Amino acid sequence: MIENDNEIDNLNDEVIRELITYMMEDPKTISSSLALINISKNLERVADLATNIAEDIVFIFQAKIIKHNVDEEL
Repeated sequence: MIENDNEIDNLNDEVIRELITYMMEDPKTISSSLALINISKNLERVADLATNIAEDIVFIFQAKIIKHNVDEEL
């Protein structure tokens, strides 16, 4: 679960780096690239929220804290 969130974070970083490269190479792409960066950041935020929901569900049903790579039971 957390590993998948880290993968999404890395993909978001990759998208942003690539779009910045496009903007530097062709200033005409700035507007559309910024829109895509916004979309990418929002999708990454959705993934963060989904991870938080999943962690809360595990806590509620298993009494395990798995947030921030902590694996402890209450």
